[in-house]
Amino acid sequence: MRHASSIISLGLFSFLAILAAAFAHDQAFANHMWVLAIVLVISVMVLLRRENFQAAAPVDPSAYMDGPVRYGTIATMFWAIIGLLVGLVAALQLSYPSLNIEPWFNFGRMRPCIPRA
Repeated sequence: MRHASSIISLGLFSFLAILAAAFAHDQAFANHMWVLAIVLVISVMVLLRRENFQAAAPVDPSAYMDGPVRYGTIATMFWAIIGLLVGLVAALQLSYPSLNIEPWFNFGRMRPCIPRA
């Protein structure tokens, strides 16, 4: 079973959401908990339908699992491109003040994004 922990945790959270909706003091909170409970129950049903209850195929110990490395490389390249574009926009705004787009994309707001991007 691939999704066993997800099914169990979603089932537990859906039970807690139903309890929270049943014992809510506020009608708005109860409505939100009913919506959450319905979404969680549907998620459990979808995972149960996708679950394969047959025995798993044996894992080849000599195979190299390059999936995490591939995903990490793709994420690194994505954030590098975003960071470089933010840095380029901030540098162009510093050089050409007419490129400042008020109030959201001016240099004062773009500069703190460079180390974080």
